[in-house]
Amino acid sequence: MFALLYRSPASRPGTTPLAPLPTAAGRFGRATLRALLFPVRFYEARARFAEVARLTDHELADIGLSRSDVSDVSALPRDIDPTGELARRAETRRRRQ
Repeated sequence: MFALLYRSPASRPGTTPLAPLPTAAGRFGRATLRALLFPVRFYEARARFAEVARLTDHELADIGLSRSDVSDVSALPRDIDPTGELARRAETRRRRQ
């Protein structure tokens, strides 16, 4: 059955080859890379959050947030992206209106 799914492109004219199945080594490599890049993602997210925290109350209201949203999100665990959570809160408010 595997051979039926992964034929060469020449055997099926007009089609493109399918992407190879992920291997254990590929999954391990992606997981390793993700773990190694965690500090970079963490500090980038915290830098973006600091920019949002410096906005005035009026500017926060323009993007659908309040000062309490910023303080609530600052208490989240370190492995959660605060800017993603702020974006979800703003989107939720936009949908309610």
